[in-house]
Amino acid sequence: MIKREITHPIFLKMASEMDDTFWKYIYEDLSYGKCPYGIYLQNEYICSFLKDKEFSYKIDETSQNLLSDIHNLLKNKAGILSEKEKIKKKEEFFTNKINKLNNKKYLRENLIQSFVLKMSEKFDINIEISKKIINFLFVGFMLKVISLKDITFQNDQIENIKGIEFQNKKISIINNFLYDKYFSLDTSIFYEDFQKKNVLSMWNQFANEMFKNNTIIF
Repeated sequence: MIKREITHPIFLKMASEMDDTFWKYIYEDLSYGKCPYGIYLQNEYICSFLKDKEFSYKIDETSQNLLSDIHNLLKNKAGILSEKEKIKKKEEFFTNKINKLNNKKYLRENLIQSFVLKMSEKFDINIEISKKIINFLFVGFMLKVISLKDITFQNDQIENIKGIEFQNKKISIINNFLYDKYFSLDTSIFYEDFQKKNVLSMWNQFANEMFKNNTIIF
């Protein structure tokens, strides 16, 4: 049986500092010159030939950052991950995606509220009417009958919302989607959770209060 020769003992030190068994084996193999796919050792350098993940790093044992630098290159540059790290990366991806969507919704709702309240103050409109318009717009966005294409922005603030007209002491909604003959509402979508039940209640309130024509005036 051929006895393996340790060619890079520094990797044994790295292996001893790893909690993850996957990385222990990676560094133990590297100490014998055995490399993961795409990685190779050449003289005093550890290198990668993976497409768009190439690197060449000198193994300087006097460097205080040697261990962290190599581990960072293998993990974050070459993309070598243990199963635990792959799962964690997927979880972080979906968490970030959800947070991004939530933040986007929160920002949109804040902009709508700021716009309506600013215009209501300008045209001396009752706060209760303002609240109804804000809720109306929230419902419209949720049902995707109102989109960003209907909004004009200026200096990161809403300047105008298509179909919403502010006048002295009143707000007019032009061509309201509630009475669009091509628009139909599947009420079953509102029963999935408590929040959507509230939206259905809000919707019914609007339907009962508004005039049966294409222009609604509060």
